Amino acid sequence: MALKLEIPSITFAYLLQELKELENSLVTKVQELENNWIRFRLLTKTGQRDLVFTNNTFFCLQYSMHAKQQSSGFGGFLNKHLKMKKLLAIKQLNFERVFFFEFSEHTLVAELFSKGNLILLDDKRNIMMPKRAEQWSSRTIKRGLPYKEPPLMENPAELSFEKFCKLMRAELKIVPALVKLAGIAPVIAEEACFLTKIRPSEQASKLSKEQLKSLYSTTKSFYTKISLERESPVLIEHKGKQILVPFKLKSFSDKELRTFKSVNEALNELLVLQTASKGESTKQIAELEHSLAKQKQTLEKTLEAASELKKKGELIYIHFNDISAALKFAKRELLQRKDRKVVMYNVPFGRVMLKEIDFKKKKARVEIKESK
Repeated sequence: MALKLEIPSITFAYLLQELKELENSLVTKVQELENNWIRFRLLTKTGQRDLVFTNNTFFCLQYSMHAKQQSSGFGGFLNKHLKMKKLLAIKQLNFERVFFFEFSEHTLVAELFSKGNLILLDDKRNIMMPKRAEQWSSRTIKRGLPYKEPPLMENPAELSFEKFCKLMRAELKIVPALVKLAGIAPVIAEEACFLTKIRPSEQASKLSKEQLKSLYSTTKSFYTKISLERESPVLIEHKGKQILVPFKLKSFSDKELRTFKSVNEALNELLVLQTASKGESTKQIAELEHSLAKQKQTLEKTLEAASELKKKGELIYIHFNDISAALKFAKRELLQRKDRKVVMYNVPFGRVMLKEIDFKKKKARVEIKESK
């Protein structure tokens, strides 16, 4: 039996950094997939991307997946209201599992706890349509009602030391106190205890002032220094679960299962490819892998082309005066000559060489001699 995959809220903070390129992209289509995921086809500056929503996460799909022939109606509703609309921003509510995908006149809320839910709001934050109607003691998710956010825990990135000390007066062990009162993810709470050399089994209320300072600064640093530089997401096994953390944890070094290049890559591997390995045929798995290989190849070619264009642009900028002089000379030649043929030139203008003029097409070709 496969272990349940758990994604701490801090991992989502890193995922949002990876998906920044999706902001200001255009929605070209919204579809329901055969596995009941919702797919947003987006046109970004770097090409087409597929953003998918599952019950407990979202990520950019790196594989080809078939859309449903007949949707439940929710996907069609989203397509009607969001097609050809620009996705302006993606925001996380504190470090909660609640996310806002903001459009000019609508907001799509992804609540990734319990059974998970997607909720489309209008510009006044009234609920236009939820994927499923839900009711709790503190709020109701139902069409036509104003959207109310779920009760919030403390934001670890904004928690003051004074407030932290008050919270830690609770008669709880340290890890439960950090998780329930300070909004710290359980694995991060355990890592903080390991780094500060404080036993997790100690009572929070018995910590000294120095221990509290050390624990506070350590836990807060995880939430205030969100950076993708040199970070490798890791899948660990802990208490009967597989947990995807956004960076290596020293206290779990002996429980690492796999390391990934990005959170998005990990989610594709764990939720798409491995799921296919259990229920799909060899042919379908091969199709997924081929699709990924093609996309990687296209991305590499695009990056290479962009790098080459950037290099050319920099050379044009550096040698702009010489290029201008060569083109002025070519323009004078075009005005004086009437025969329709290509004439080869080798006229130097600084580091720029006028190579030829095509009188028929009225074009000139120059070459830039780079300095060694």
